[in-house]
Amino acid sequence: MKKETYIIAVIEVLLLIISLFQIYVVKSFNYPIYLLILFVILGISYYFLKFDKRKERLSKDILLIIGIVVLLYWLIIYIVGYFSGFLMNSYQRSFFGITKNILYGFGLIASSEVMRHMFLRRRNDNKKIFVLSILVFSMLEIVTKFSANQLDSNVQILKLLFSVVVPIFSKNIFLSFLTLKVGCVSSILYRTLMELPLYVVPIIPNLGYYIENLIITILPLIILLIIYKLYYSDDGKIVSSRMYNKINKISNVIYSFIVIILLGVVLLVSGIGRYIVYTIGSASMEDTINVGDVVVIDKKDKEFEENDIIAFYHNDVILVHRVIKIYKDAYGTYYQTKGDNNETADSWLVKEKDVVGQYRMRFRWIGWPTVKLNEWLLGGE
Repeated sequence: MKKETYIIAVIEVLLLIISLFQIYVVKSFNYPIYLLILFVILGISYYFLKFDKRKERLSKDILLIIGIVVLLYWLIIYIVGYFSGFLMNSYQRSFFGITKNILYGFGLIASSEVMRHMFLRRRNDNKKIFVLSILVFSMLEIVTKFSANQLDSNVQILKLLFSVVVPIFSKNIFLSFLTLKVGCVSSILYRTLMELPLYVVPIIPNLGYYIENLIITILPLIILLIIYKLYYSDDGKIVSSRMYNKINKISNVIYSFIVIILLGVVLLVSGIGRYIVYTIGSASMEDTINVGDVVVIDKKDKEFEENDIIAFYHNDVILVHRVIKIYKDAYGTYYQTKGDNNETADSWLVKEKDVVGQYRMRFRWIGWPTVKLNEWLLGGE
């Protein structure tokens, strides 16, 4: 036992030295080399410590709790983002860039969490190893966020402390607890669900600097509190392992709710029923309707007045423009239309038979993935 403790301490101190060397000496981050170093140390750790394969009875319960809470987290912040606005994601948007970021990100997650598992599950009675592990694995992640070059003022130091160091330490307290109690699968799941989507989504909610960092700091502590309240007594002993069915029922309700929402979206997109939705890919109606907005069109309403916004076919393309003049003759009704952001009216008249319906409402930004995918498929044209 003492030998294992000594080996773990030596490896963790080595990782800590590598982290500090990266921050203060190298000062520029290279993901492939960093991952290679981590996998080499992972191999050394496995050689000396092996992998603890014990299965804990609470693992299913905790995996479900993590899945539910993280799912609710993403759902809530994007609902809030609808009102607060969205920002373009700064990560690479090409297929190669997204794939590379996911592979690098998951490589860092897997190597770190498997090592954490080997260290804590081997010496689960050693508080010093627990505390040292929190410090070491926090530093391994902090290294990927900044270097000493960014510490050029007190303001920068405070900003990095609040936006990087504190949230990462909070998360690693939670991850170390998870690993100690049920193993690394739960910690890998949490980090995968929280971190990897950021490499994929084209837009992120604009929650504000302080709110965003406050949320990611307290979220892991909230999950930790939920787990403790549900399953553990004050002395740390398991008091119940019967929550799985209850949690499973809750998760089924949430999943059913999501399925209903998805079915509603399918119905809207397919145009079955009264309403249909379209994603706006043109700036012709800004600022009334912006690129990336999803508009809801009422197909039943075909009685229009001047200033109404309508959707119509023109050269087999759906356009959404404003009616500025209505003409009627013996052959039918015609609409003169114009985009709010266009200097002149459209050079054609819209026939009554080409009208899809009247604009009712918009959902800001949520159509950006469709717009960007279309641009990518068409080569940016």
